[in-house]
Amino acid sequence: HGLFLFCAGIYLLWNEKANDKAKLGEMAAGLHSGRYMIVMMGFFAVYAGFIYNDMFSLGLNLFGSRWVFDGQYNGEVEEGAVAVQTAEYASAESVYPFGLDPMWHVTSNELLFFN
Repeated sequence: HGLFLFCAGIYLLWNEKANDKAKLGEMAAGLHSGRYMIVMMGFFAVYAGFIYNDMFSLGLNLFGSRWVFDGQYNGEVEEGAVAVQTAEYASAESVYPFGLDPMWHVTSNELLFFN
């Protein structure tokens, strides 16, 4: 939703000079006076979405996960299975490049972790 807010703010900035000269109603004048705040709110909403690997409440898998379940690739994951790291602990490959590892979206403590 932040992308829509960001685009609306960019539209307000794009038409800034025309809106300065026009006679605006109360609502439009309020939007015009808050145009910079609207752009920044949209930008940081998109940024937060990337940090949490989340877009429209759907988890993103941008860089793959650093964890796998036994039997994950052949569809035989049993309930209560434990995830294991794909790389050695503290190596360059074990660090997720940006944001949160998408494996957090399937954990039982997902809500506690994200909040």
